[in-house]
Amino acid sequence: MHFPNGEASDLMARLTWPCAHCSGRRDEPLSLAAKRHGNPTGAVVEAFRALDAGGPSERQIVAAADKSSRRPSVEALWRRHAS
Repeated sequence: MHFPNGEASDLMARLTWPCAHCSGRRDEPLSLAAKRHGNPTGAVVEAFRALDAGGPSERQIVAAADKSSRRPSVEALWRRHAS
């Protein structure tokens, strides 16, 4: 186990991933977990990598926890397709 003191689990909890409570899939890449939970993949990977250096910073956590969708709405996609 890479972080036996629970640092990774604490970070998962701050990202509001339910995996922090059930330990998630151990064989799942972080990028796939981030995508599945609606978080930006690059920011999540950066935050978890920062654990090795005693991080992540508050800025990294906020960036990784951002669940706002950057995708266009279904209506916008439909309008683009229909035209």
